[in-house]
Amino acid sequence: MSRDDLMRLCWGGAVVGEDSINRAIAEVRRLARTTGAGFGVETIPRVGYRLTGGTPANVAAAAVPESPRPDPGSPVPPDNVPVRTTRRQWMVGGALAVSAAGLAGLWATYRPRPDPRYLELMDQGRQALRLSLREPNMRAVAAFQEAVKLSPDDAEAWGLLAQARLRIADNVPQNEVSAAVQATEQAARRALALDPREPNALTVLVLLQRELDDWFTTDRKLRDILAIAPDNLSTLSSLVEITQSAGYLQESWDFNERAVAIDPMRPVVQQRRALKHWIMGRPIEADKVIV
Repeated sequence: MSRDDLMRLCWGGAVVGEDSINRAIAEVRRLARTTGAGFGVETIPRVGYRLTGGTPANVAAAAVPESPRPDPGSPVPPDNVPVRTTRRQWMVGGALAVSAAGLAGLWATYRPRPDPRYLELMDQGRQALRLSLREPNMRAVAAFQEAVKLSPDDAEAWGLLAQARLRIADNVPQNEVSAAVQATEQAARRALALDPREPNALTVLVLLQRELDDWFTTDRKLRDILAIAPDNLSTLSSLVEITQSAGYLQESWDFNERAVAIDPMRPVVQQRRALKHWIMGRPIEADKVIV
């Protein structure tokens, strides 16, 4: 089991440091020694850990007990004859089951709770981004900047910071555009260094490149990101805009309706919904959305 898998499965996606895993593994080993549980935890350098039923030399046998090979001269038992399980196999299997239960209980007990201030900042930033206005976007940048200070290894926080910075970059004076774009790209690449599939950062880089790509390339890149993260509102919003600008009204409507289903009270998605009703010749429906 790799360290990344342990963090993902045992900490529920919360951002934790290397010390959290080290402490948990050390405690599991201590419990195994003091209780005589009959199992161990072996460190696999630069990979992670694996449970053992004894010394590292018999890891394979402990992890996956191998069925004894029949003697060539002996008859093969029929299928309906129960296979006898050796005492050693029972002990190894029991040790693995106990150790797995112990690990789950231990990690549930020692699972670090996210910093409340970090959670508050992330929520403030997300709420500010929902408004899609200059002043809230600036508040979002400030919130996510503080969040990444508290949790510098959080890819999502860096991706959202990149998204907020991109919105600011679209409205800064001409002499500040270069610096704003550079800061946006740096935040996006930091996110992708932590998680190559972080959708907010991927979308930001596509939008930064859109002036150099043709319409079809930008559209394809955004759809590829949406395949990774179907509920990402940043990617959906970008596809709503790009398909509308190219005249694909029905596709733009469909993408926006997906965004509405995810966050129905988000002002920009309802604004677009009303506009599309009006474009499609449905003024009564547009008025209902506006009211």
